[in-house]
Amino acid sequence: MKNSVGSTCSSSSLPVCLTILASLISLVFANTSLAQGPKISRKIVFTGIVSDTINGMLIDSVSVSAGEITTQSNAKGVFTLEIPAKEAAVPNNYVLTFSRKNFNTLKCTVSAGSRTQIEAKMKSQYPLRNILHLFTDPGIPERGPHESPSTPKCADATVVPDLIGGQLGKHNFIYIGENNRRICMVINGKLTWHYDTENDWEDDEIWLLSNGNILHAHMKYIEEITPKKEIVWRYDSPKGTEIHTCQPIGVDKVLFLQNQSDVAIVKLYNKVTGKYELEKELKELGKGPHGQCRRFRMTSKGTYVAGTLGSHTFYEYDKNFNLIWTHDPGSMWGGVPLKNGNYLFQRENAMTSVEINRTGEIVWQVSIADIQDQLTELAPNAGKITATQTCERLSNGNTVLFTRFCNASLPQAIEITPNKKVVWILQDWQHLGDSVSAQFLDEPGYPEVPGETNH
Repeated sequence: MKNSVGSTCSSSSLPVCLTILASLISLVFANTSLAQGPKISRKIVFTGIVSDTINGMLIDSVSVSAGEITTQSNAKGVFTLEIPAKEAAVPNNYVLTFSRKNFNTLKCTVSAGSRTQIEAKMKSQYPLRNILHLFTDPGIPERGPHESPSTPKCADATVVPDLIGGQLGKHNFIYIGENNRRICMVINGKLTWHYDTENDWEDDEIWLLSNGNILHAHMKYIEEITPKKEIVWRYDSPKGTEIHTCQPIGVDKVLFLQNQSDVAIVKLYNKVTGKYELEKELKELGKGPHGQCRRFRMTSKGTYVAGTLGSHTFYEYDKNFNLIWTHDPGSMWGGVPLKNGNYLFQRENAMTSVEINRTGEIVWQVSIADIQDQLTELAPNAGKITATQTCERLSNGNTVLFTRFCNASLPQAIEITPNKKVVWILQDWQHLGDSVSAQFLDEPGYPEVPGETNH
């Protein structure tokens, strides 16, 4: 990246900004000034602000250095770096290095004697790790101003089995189900934060955004809330329609599919302008609001993928919604594109996770039947799994399957390696309800940049 005057910033993994993000990200600049005094005591002072490339949040505790001179940004992202007189006696170009754990290092070269503006915008490798502390703030109310009363547990169990993987301690994740309808966030092995959605069917999609907000699709509405349980934005589905899937696009837009009796319609809503930037009917998804679509995604290529429940088919559209590819796996609950270019879907009644490539060939698959012997040995008291709904691919190559029903004897999630070894069984009905979907919070990538995560 080159600034308007006299300086250049670079990072080995800074992204090429997506067109859809370009208008959403405001630049944060750092000012460089030359403090003139007697020639023998001249010093150079760099001041500025460090922010996140994608969401614009200010970043504290960033190490800012020029040679052996180092300072840190404060709680508001502000830094001041002084080059002493003896170090600055000879005019020179200066390389400012911005570094922080979990962020890609950023280097900026400043021309000697220039009065310039320096971009100090960094990109995190694991952005969701940066905002987990927001959910432990003592100011979070037990119940938000518009939060619904809690839903009765659908399968109450006071005993937590001693199962493989450490139960809640295995992953940091946010979790949602059809029946209990409570959004649960698990951090460091504890149910740290929860939010009760409306007691009416059903919750199907959940996203934690890199700015700390949570976006979820409830079938009857879509809602974005803050860690303090304040509603940022809400869209109510018109009578007779359903919404089961949504996707953040940048920090200001939401893509969602509205299932309707005659024809489903995809919409892209801009929360800043209050306008729809896209409204397009998708006749291929069939009729009937409940079975049309469970997962809809914009891909990194700008194409769109729809995984249908009713017709059991994958559809991919180009940027102008011309149909360019279909695949019928026999049955599915929903499917998503993976970062490797393949597609992952869950066959609900067949209880099978399947990864296919662009030609429709099966690259990998696993069924409950494939791992039943391991489940019998590792969880001998567990009930028989008869259906699954979704699955998540982790960056380590493992796949997590989520089961279907409210039953305290059933596992809620099972993690499986590529060679089909079970490494985690979640069965904690004391703290969590039934499972439909989860997002794992230690995964790399920004959720609001299409294609950066497998979620």
